[in-house]
Amino acid sequence: MMAVGKERLYFLPDVVLVVESGNVGAVAYDQLSVQWQDSHFIESDGVPSDARIASARIASILLD
Repeated sequence: MMAVGKERLYFLPDVVLVVESGNVGAVAYDQLSVQWQDSHFIESDGVPSDARIASARIASILLD
């Protein structure tokens, strides 16, 4: 299951079920379009123990 906004996606062998507010729809894989975009952000708190850190940088430099 994958939560995407208000929708929940369930990946089955033949289709993806889309559930929103009690309504259910099915999307065939050949009709499915997927897009993604890489994103970099600064984590101000610690990361979860199972996180994989792609890169690390200093957020700011303190000058005395």
